[in-house]
Amino acid sequence: MPREPTPDDFRLFGTYQPALGWIADPTGYIYWYNQAWYTYTGTTPEQMEGWGWQSVHDPDVLHAVIEKWINSIATGQPFEMVFPLKGADGLFRPFLTRVIPRHDADGTLTHWLGNNTEVTQLVEFEQSRLLLVRELHHRIKNIFTALHGLISFTARQATSPQEMASVLIGRLTAKAKAQELIRPKVGQTADVLETPTTLGELLKVVVQNQASIDSRRVTLDGPSVPISPGATEALALIFFELTTNSSKYGALSNETGTIQISWSVDGEALAVSWTETNGPAISGQPGQNGFGSQLVELFMRTLGGSMTTERATEGFRLRLSLPLSQISPWLVAA
Repeated sequence: MPREPTPDDFRLFGTYQPALGWIADPTGYIYWYNQAWYTYTGTTPEQMEGWGWQSVHDPDVLHAVIEKWINSIATGQPFEMVFPLKGADGLFRPFLTRVIPRHDADGTLTHWLGNNTEVTQLVEFEQSRLLLVRELHHRIKNIFTALHGLISFTARQATSPQEMASVLIGRLTAKAKAQELIRPKVGQTADVLETPTTLGELLKVVVQNQASIDSRRVTLDGPSVPISPGATEALALIFFELTTNSSKYGALSNETGTIQISWSVDGEALAVSWTETNGPAISGQPGQNGFGSQLVELFMRTLGGSMTTERATEGFRLRLSLPLSQISPWLVAA
């Protein structure tokens, strides 16, 4: 049979438990601390006796702690609060402090038992959770704003409900693909993002991998250029529009046409070239048949970029110039 713990066992437990522990008399005067308290704070019994514990509290929070502690002493109610305590290394760390009153057989309060448990990880987790919630609220708001704009823009251009539905589904699909590319990075900021989406990855998903397009008809050529999450969504819609226009009127509307997309970093700008060949003969001025569409121009202005178009005999050509500060802040920082 296990033996019952002795008073010495309880004394050892209180002295060497990992949490910081202490005992105060009914007036709040602390007369005993366990070893963990002295190890963490780097103080001595002489320094801590009575109300000496104030020296290891954050001055900005100390007044609130004293006020709450005095109220518990006056009312006999338990004390609970999270506040920072300074360690022997001079750093403040958050502790959950609970103090309970103890009474004798007559109900008279005889002493207070205090316990301080470090909760740094819990506090950091809560801060991360709140940051994530704010980020999600922000993203959801932006998504609804973008959806409202896409729906309104598509409605103004569509000539029939069927066309509106088809075009809108395509645009939303492109936006969803962009979201999939940046989804693992939610909650990270541009300066700490370790594996951002590259332009090549974006073009492969939005242009080259379209179900109705033979990937061999679209060639990609350019260096690895990381793209920020915000720019990824805008670029996805730009290249979706260009691909859609090409499927309707350009190189991808027949069986032989091809598209070559190349890009390079030119100073503080990203230069992108879209060249179509072997497509149907084209005529008219730039901007007709969907080339250089208003939506492409709108998102180019959003990104602070510029574009030029050329409808040569051999096919449609497009040149984009995008500021790296908007597209790829990592390259600017480098």
